[in-house]
Amino acid sequence: MMDQLSPELLKSLGKVIDVKILDTINQKLSLYTVGTNRLLFDLSQPVRIEDLLGIGSEKTRISIIYLNTLHSSEEKEFVIATITEMLYQWMLKNPPTDKSKDLQCAYYIDEIAPYIPPVRKPACKESLTVLYKQARKYGVGCIIATQNPGDIDYKSIAQFSTMALGSIYTQQDIKKVRNRLDSLAPKEADIISSQLSALEKGHFILLAPETKKEAIMMNSRWLVTQHKVLTETDIESLTPDAIRQSFLQKNAETAAIQPESPSDPAPVELKAADDEILVVKLNFYEKDLSKEIKSHLASGLFKNKEKSSGAALKYLPII
Repeated sequence: MMDQLSPELLKSLGKVIDVKILDTINQKLSLYTVGTNRLLFDLSQPVRIEDLLGIGSEKTRISIIYLNTLHSSEEKEFVIATITEMLYQWMLKNPPTDKSKDLQCAYYIDEIAPYIPPVRKPACKESLTVLYKQARKYGVGCIIATQNPGDIDYKSIAQFSTMALGSIYTQQDIKKVRNRLDSLAPKEADIISSQLSALEKGHFILLAPETKKEAIMMNSRWLVTQHKVLTETDIESLTPDAIRQSFLQKNAETAAIQPESPSDPAPVELKAADDEILVVKLNFYEKDLSKEIKSHLASGLFKNKEKSSGAALKYLPII
């Protein structure tokens, strides 16, 4: 990328930013164009919420997004942020119209703790927090699960009104949950807190103040089939070749219709009328350019303030 810049442009950039920083950016970006890293953006078809929800099909679709094949937590946070922001934009454009079918979809994230921690701000935390605050009125149900209730930011899930509590043993986690109990079931908070450490496996205390006045004891049903963890080899062997080739062919067709040398759009010159004032928003000054970019070079490419609304993330659906 740096090799393609003209000497005049390099000289101009050198006035506001160290060229060595640009070289470092170039090296980091190049890592995402080789090996397995490039598969995140090149393989198969772009992510669409309509496809994940199966809109247009007769059956309700369940789409499972498997993150364990990603190598770093940054990549996982990036994928979750991308899906979350896409879902948020989709629900704003598609509010529920039929009052008898208020629930349009359910968004479930297992082991949520690393993605909404109390202090740290991973790339997906802000997106998840915004979605959780507004999802209900747009017919999007949000479900989360964690084995570490003391490691999540309860401000991010303030709008959650239903809670199922399993066995909790540490006092730190019980104290964290107690704050929620005082708001959901203040009269039963003491009793529930004392029962949490004695709950057996598969038994839960359900709190749903909008539909039930009192806490309810419940237990999960017996598994009809064996639920084992699938390895990458298992997933590969269970995916029919016809489905894999179908999505690979769609990706090839999409790439074939793209122009070989896409040209940049012509710059638009904005002019204010005689009775208008043209206001330009300045996010940061030129003297701060190096500082802004250096923050993205500390540990990886995907940072907490990274906006992924325009990302061309691609994936391979497995049915």
